[in-house]
Amino acid sequence: APDSLDLVHQAFDRRDYDEECWSFILEALAERGDVPARRELQAFLKKRADWFGSPSILSSALKVTDPGEYRAVLQGWIRSLQWKGAGGGDTGEAFRVLMDHLQIDDAGWCFRTNLSGRIDFERTLKAIESSYNCELRGSLGEQTVRAISAALTAGAFEESASTLSRTIKERARAIRAAPGDDLVDRIVEVAVFWADPEVVASVEGLGPHLREWVIGFLISAVVKMAGYRNYDLEVRRSAGDLDALLPLLEVETSFMLDRLPQAIRKAVESRGETGTAARSSARRAVEDRCLAILASRGPFFPQAMALETLGELRSVGAVNEIIDFLEEENSYLYEAAEHGLAKLEDAVIEPARARLEAGNLEEDSGHSLLIVLCEIGNAEALKLVLDHADFFVETAGPGNAARWMSLFGARELIDPLRRHLPKDTAQVGQAILLLAAIHNVRVPEEAGIRGAIDDYWKKHPDESEDGDEPGPGDGSDKYLM
Repeated sequence: APDSLDLVHQAFDRRDYDEECWSFILEALAERGDVPARRELQAFLKKRADWFGSPSILSSALKVTDPGEYRAVLQGWIRSLQWKGAGGGDTGEAFRVLMDHLQIDDAGWCFRTNLSGRIDFERTLKAIESSYNCELRGSLGEQTVRAISAALTAGAFEESASTLSRTIKERARAIRAAPGDDLVDRIVEVAVFWADPEVVASVEGLGPHLREWVIGFLISAVVKMAGYRNYDLEVRRSAGDLDALLPLLEVETSFMLDRLPQAIRKAVESRGETGTAARSSARRAVEDRCLAILASRGPFFPQAMALETLGELRSVGAVNEIIDFLEEENSYLYEAAEHGLAKLEDAVIEPARARLEAGNLEEDSGHSLLIVLCEIGNAEALKLVLDHADFFVETAGPGNAARWMSLFGARELIDPLRRHLPKDTAQVGQAILLLAAIHNVRVPEEAGIRGAIDDYWKKHPDESEDGDEPGPGDGSDKYLM
C-alpha cells in the first residue's frame, strides 16, 4: 500500500528504531519486491550504509540486487565493517547470508590446514569430495589445483584471492548456463569484487578474521563452479514432474531443503484426489525412496531432505523412522526430524509414549522430542510431557525444559517445575512466574526467583540467543592467512 511506503520513508531518521526493528521492515519491503518497495529499500540502505554489516539487513539488500549491482552493496558492507569492526560473529554470519544468496555451500567445515596453520588445499579437496559425494579434481584440472595449493600455502592474501577469483572466472567460461540462469554471472561478479586490488587493501586493513572469511568464501565458490548447478532453477523447472524431482533428493547440498520437499508434495497432489490409485502410487514411490535414503549410509543432506519430505507428506507410517533421527548429533538431521514430526502432529504422541515407557528413547532425543511436543501444543502432547516431565528436564536441561514447557501455558506444569527450581532458579523460576501470572497463582518462592533473575542478568548483560560466537564452532574458521 502506498501509505505504508510513506510511513517507512518518514521513519528513516528515527533513532528509536534499532537494527532488529529495521531488519523486519526491510525484509517486508524485499518480500514485496515491487518497484516502489525496492526503491524505498535501496534509499534506506544508501542513507544507513553503516548497517550493511548486519546479516539480516544484508539479506534484504541482496534480495533486490540484480547482476551488475553487487559492487555498491558489497562496498557498503565493507564501509560498515570499517565503522564497526570485522572481528565479531556478524561477519561470519553475513558471509553465510551471501553464500546462501548465491547457492554456495559453505565448505569451511571441510578445510584442512598444515602445521603452519595455512589451508592445505590438496587435503581440503579430498575432504570436500568425500563429504559432498562429488569429484572436483578432474573438473578443476591438475594445473589449477597446483596453482591454488601454492597460493594458499604461501599465505599471501592478495595472491590467494586473485588465484581463486581467476579460477572462478575460468570455470564460468566453461559453463553453458540454461536460459534464464544468471547465477553464474552473479557468482563471478562477487568473486571479482573480492579480488579487486582496492578491495584487497581494505580487507587487509580490517584484520585476519575478514581475510579468512573472504578466502573461505572464494574456496567454496570454486567448489560451486567446479560442479555447477542452479538448484533453485532445477526445482522450479521440474515442478509437477515427480520423475525429475525424485533424483534431486540424492544431491548433496543444503539448498533444496526448503524447496524440494514442498515441490515433491505438490507433485504428488497433482496426481489426483486423495485416495485415487494414481496419487497413492505416487505417494508410495516417494515414501519408499525417502525410507531407502534414511536407511543408507553416506552423505547427510539427502537424509535431511528425506525427513522433511516425509513430514510434508504427513507420512504417519514413518514416524518411528523419523524419531530415530532425533538422536543424531548433526543439526541438519535432528532439526529436519523435528520439522517432520511437528507436521505429523497427533500421530507422534503414541509412538513417543511407547518409547518413553519402554525406556528405549535415547537421551539425546529428549530435547528434540520436547520441542516437537511443545510445538504440537495440544492436550495429548501436554499430558505426555507431564507424565515424563523429569525425563525431559534431565535431557534438555532445567532451563531449556522450563522455557519450552511454559509455551503450553498450563497450570499443571507449575508443581513439576517447582521440583527442579533449585537446579536453575533464574530460568526455571522465570517459567514458573509466567505460568503463575497466566493463572493468577501465588508462588511462595517468588522473591527468591526474582532475586536470582536479577543476579543472572547482572552476570550475563550481553547474552544473546546465538551466543555471539564468531564462527561455526567446529574450528573450520580458524586458519592463518
